[in-house]
Amino acid sequence: MNGVDYSKNKLEEMRRLKREVAELKEERDFLKKATAYFAKRQVKPGLILHSDRRVQYRAGEYQQALIDHKITPSMSRKGNCWECVACPWCNAVMESFFGRMKVELIYAENYKISAEVYSGLFEYIEVFYNRVRRHSSLGYKSPAQFEELYHAQCA
Repeated sequence: MNGVDYSKNKLEEMRRLKREVAELKEERDFLKKATAYFAKRQVKPGLILHSDRRVQYRAGEYQQALIDHKITPSMSRKGNCWECVACPWCNAVMESFFGRMKVELIYAENYKISAEVYSGLFEYIEVFYNRVRRHSSLGYKSPAQFEELYHAQCA
C-alpha cells in the first residue's frame, strides 16, 4: 500500500468514525427526548407506537424505554407487528394512513406554529378522516358510518 492509498484509507476511516459518533449522539438525544415525552404525556399502558426501522427506533435503550412505559412497538417489517407473527402486510394500515395524511393535509398546508399543526391534525382525523372520507376497505363508507352499521347489525 503506497502513502496515498494509506492516507485515503485513514481519511475514509476517520469520516466513518465521525459519522458513527454523530449517530450515537443523535441516538442519545432522541432517547432523552422520547423518554421525556412519554413522561410528560403520561402515556397509558397499551399504546402502540408505529415507527420505521431506523437505528434510533431499534436501539436497545429505546426499546427498553418502550417496555418500561408499557408501550408496544410496531415497526415496518414482516413479522414485527403487535397483532400477528408473520403477516405480509404488517403496518399496511398505518403506512396507508400516514401516506394519505401527508398528501391530504401536511403537503397542502403551510403551518407556522405547533398549535396550527395540532388543530389541523385533530380536524383531519376527527372531522374529515373518520366522518367524511370514504375508505375502499370499508365498502366506500367512512369509519363512522361503518361503525354505525356494525353496531346496528349487532343490536
